[in-house]
Amino acid sequence: MESKNKLLNKLYYDEAGFSSIQNLYKEAKQIDKSISLAFVKEWHNNNVGKSRYYGGKNSFVAPGANYEYQVDLFFISDLENQKYNMAMACTDIFTKFATVVPIRSKKPDDYLAGFMECIKNMGKKPTFILSDDEGALNSNDILGYLKKEGIEKITTRSHAHFVERFIRSFKLLLYKRIDHDLKQGKENVQWTNYIFAVLTTYNFKNEHSSIGMAPAEAKRDDNKIEVKLNMELKEKHSRKYPPLQVGDRVRIMLKYSKFKKERDPIFSDNKYEIEKIEEKENLKLYTVNGRPRLRNELLVVKS
Repeated sequence: MESKNKLLNKLYYDEAGFSSIQNLYKEAKQIDKSISLAFVKEWHNNNVGKSRYYGGKNSFVAPGANYEYQVDLFFISDLENQKYNMAMACTDIFTKFATVVPIRSKKPDDYLAGFMECIKNMGKKPTFILSDDEGALNSNDILGYLKKEGIEKITTRSHAHFVERFIRSFKLLLYKRIDHDLKQGKENVQWTNYIFAVLTTYNFKNEHSSIGMAPAEAKRDDNKIEVKLNMELKEKHSRKYPPLQVGDRVRIMLKYSKFKKERDPIFSDNKYEIEKIEEKENLKLYTVNGRPRLRNELLVVKS
């Protein structure tokens, strides 16, 4: 077991170069034929994405608002005749307050303009800014701006998990409105016209599960202790899955596709029963719909 962990760690960080789970599995299989895809997935879930300056991927609780913002770019590629096909998203990992700014390209000047607009919309500048390894972030203009403003840049080799989760939420709210208007026969739909309405709903109306209130409420100083407490409680229990038994009903995680849209569901609409539970290579596998699966690939159907 220890040798397999060392092998995956060496391949992922030193030789394979932060490869995907499938590629990592192929590399490892050439060296150790006994290694399984399930083992690689479990290792990946437990080890990848852990930052060098704090704990787990989504378990870090910031000390307060405006401590760390996460920034990421996303695309709107399935709507025709759009003035903007790219945007920058920014979220405060403590309050979950977020903003979206359309940008024209990844070029440093467009990136910097979008970033400055994001900071303006957020209300205050952060202590840290975290992003994936976006080339524009390493340009002289942006590095100079960050130095001038006293903002420390942190680059993750994995993913900026908080902002990526926000982007999924944003797109779900966005496409819900766009699909409604398209069905009503509205023409020349521009996704940017919905940004204000979507952010108003997300920031001021919807309660965020991890903080127990809307992000705008979490920005208030008198709610700081409650926000921190709620996130710490969530941190301790979010990865503890309820036990499953044969016969329990679950939904299964859908296979990833590069053509999958953000608004598409993550888990199946169909419900299945767990057919068998077995231990293999110190992993618990659940046979559902004829195939063994890991626990994090299953969503319990509440009775």
